[in-house]
Amino acid sequence: MESVEQPVNSCCPEHSEQKNENEVSISFIYLFYLPLPLLQDPKPRPLHHYKTISDVVIYHEHVGRGGTCEVRHGNIVINGNEVKVAVKLQNLSSKPASFYNEAAFYTQAKNWNDIGFPKMIKCGKDAHHRFIAVELLGQSLRKYHLKSGKQFNLRTILLLADQMITLIEKLHNHGYIHRDLKPDNFVMGPEGENSGLVYLIDFGHVEKYIDAEGFHKREECIHAITGTPNFMSISAHMGYQQSRKDDMMVLLLIFTHFFVGSFPWEHKKYPDQATRLREIGIEKQTSLGGLIKKMPAEFQAVYNAVEKLDFQETPDYEKYRRILRGLAAKNNYTYDFKYQWDKEYFF
Repeated sequence: MESVEQPVNSCCPEHSEQKNENEVSISFIYLFYLPLPLLQDPKPRPLHHYKTISDVVIYHEHVGRGGTCEVRHGNIVINGNEVKVAVKLQNLSSKPASFYNEAAFYTQAKNWNDIGFPKMIKCGKDAHHRFIAVELLGQSLRKYHLKSGKQFNLRTILLLADQMITLIEKLHNHGYIHRDLKPDNFVMGPEGENSGLVYLIDFGHVEKYIDAEGFHKREECIHAITGTPNFMSISAHMGYQQSRKDDMMVLLLIFTHFFVGSFPWEHKKYPDQATRLREIGIEKQTSLGGLIKKMPAEFQAVYNAVEKLDFQETPDYEKYRRILRGLAAKNNYTYDFKYQWDKEYFF
């Protein structure tokens, strides 16, 4: 599920370079610690060496694919210990701006103490590739949603929603909006004590919502569309500057997707990207309210509260969590970090 890219003037601060006309095509690599997922194959498959960059060993076998990227298995030695990694690779015949933007974000976020955001380990390059090494996490909520028959039960959605709202609150408190939220970009934590926690990834489209003078950016049409069409806010479809409200609106879209299984616009065919963006935006305007009404009333209450936010207004994250926790209490659900896909909790 591809994102629509918008150029950002940023680069990996430790390895910036000038473009040479004779330079070969360059690719960008991401590394993540990879836990053993609950639903993995019982017998690990043998890996076959593809190439080595510095101390990073990359294998032919893929972890996944998406858009213009491919993700391969790999490993890296850290303090004498071999760590399994996944290597996300993109050929730089595609515009690299979002990757530089992500590198700059990780540099800013390296001193954050918040759980739920992967840490950058290193960034560098060889003659053909640039790479960023960051903490590798578990499988995405999209994969778990597919394995659960494209429908999470209410208990699982509430467990996830509480954490996802908190992650967005943390990101916003650090001055950023994500602008490309979708089930693929929420993943489960690394193997160990945090394996039951939700993490947020993919910061190629993050943006500061405060300008250089310290003021909130204005609500205006910037004629640039950023995000993934199926999960964009309506304002994003129209090319408007996004704000914290947009992130929250998309979060409600994701919760609805988890509950209803799929959106009516997901599987339609469009002649080109411009038509796709326009038609999905129009359909969201006419059908989103009806989709939300399929959710329990508490989700509708959160949606209504977010929809009423002014462009520059700070979302009331605690209020949204409190409303949804009330729904959990009404159903005697406990926040024990056990989900629908856990074998002992599969129901």
